[in-house]
Parts: sequence; C-alpha cells; structure tokens
Amino acid sequence: MGAMLHLVCWMRVLPFLLFAPALLTGQSPLRPTTTSLNRTRAQLREEISGARALATTAFVAQYWRIPGNAGFNASLARVAAILDSAGYEE
Repeated sequence: MGAMLHLVCWMRVLPFLLFAPALLTGQSPLRPTTTSLNRTRAQLREEISGARALATTAFVAQYWRIPGNAGFNASLARVAAILDSAGYEE
C-alpha cells in the first residue's frame, strides 16, 4: 500500500516539476518557435510535390498488384527509379 501511495504522490508532483520552468519564465519549452515551423514547412514544400504523388499513384493504380506479377514489378521499378533519382542508395 505504501508503494502505491508513493506512486500517486509522484504522479501529482511530476507534472509541476516538468512544467515549472515554463510557468516561471512564461515560455513553453515544448513548442517550437513560429520561425522554425515556417522554415521547416517551406523546406518540406520544396521537396514534396502533390503532382508527383498523384502521378505515382495513377501509375501504380493502373495495375493489379500481386507480388511477383508484371504490375507489381512495374510499380516497384517505378518507385525504385524515383528513389534512385532522389539520391537514395541500396
């Protein structure tokens, strides 16, 4: 019973200990700044293309894919070529 009471006490104190610095300074250490989020979002937008994703999906969707059949192999080759052109290595 004593161990359970000890655990319950820590469960009540631990959140305060984790968030005390943020409460005392008025800053939240858990949230990235807006600037860093905007920078990350811009970098992702440069790399990710909805048009490319739709083109890949359209290519793969034209085949019935069972491992080893022609449609599966063509789809796999297409995705492998995209990854190769992006610089990925085996």
